Amino acid sequence: MDAIRALWQKWCARFIAMSRRERAMIGIAVLVGIAMVGSTVFVEPARAKTKIVRNSVEKKRNDMKNLNAQFTALQGQLAQDPDTAIKAELEGLRAKLRQISADLTKANDALVPPAEMNIMLERILARQSGLQLVSLRTLPPTSFVERPAESGAPATSTGAPAAAADKPADKPAEKAKEFDIYRHGVEVKLVGSYPDLYGYLAQLELEQKKLLWGEVRLKVIAHPKAEMTLVVYTLSVDKAWLSL
Repeated sequence: MDAIRALWQKWCARFIAMSRRERAMIGIAVLVGIAMVGSTVFVEPARAKTKIVRNSVEKKRNDMKNLNAQFTALQGQLAQDPDTAIKAELEGLRAKLRQISADLTKANDALVPPAEMNIMLERILARQSGLQLVSLRTLPPTSFVERPAESGAPATSTGAPAAAADKPADKPAEKAKEFDIYRHGVEVKLVGSYPDLYGYLAQLELEQKKLLWGEVRLKVIAHPKAEMTLVVYTLSVDKAWLSL
């Protein structure tokens, strides 16, 4: 024990004898080391879980996008030639779209509901006393599923558009709305030290209900202060947003 105490006192004496800059560099290195260990033990497993959720949602999104393209194409064919085989294929696509919609709804159970995003972000911010909130704003909801561009109404033999009363081309868009899902995003700007900003991101990853990350931008203001712009989003079958 005496040997350990002597060694500790020796290193303390060396540290005190260093210049202020050298002590600051060592302090930063220690903080970064602690952050890396914490990331490996706590954050990385949570981040892996978030990645699984994100990949699952992205796969369902692509599946729905492809099926919507087929659905729209077949609706166009059906408008020109109401064939029984095309009707049967359309019904099969509708069933697949309903299944994917149900799968996406199930995946959403792991995500934060839009109405709770503000509460979560502010709750985590309250734990980081060294951070300052610059701004918090909602982003307009957007469709998560990209849809093929709608073609115009078929022209008549005179070159004029078909009558508005018989617009089968409008029906695909109306049907597609049944299977839509919306991205609800929030942009938050924070100012603080790197360890505090990192701690905020780590806390987000550790939450039981997940947020999907859009982007993270970091701008150094004056050492050790930096400004972080973070965009996060969640998914919902409802387009309605909330007011912050």
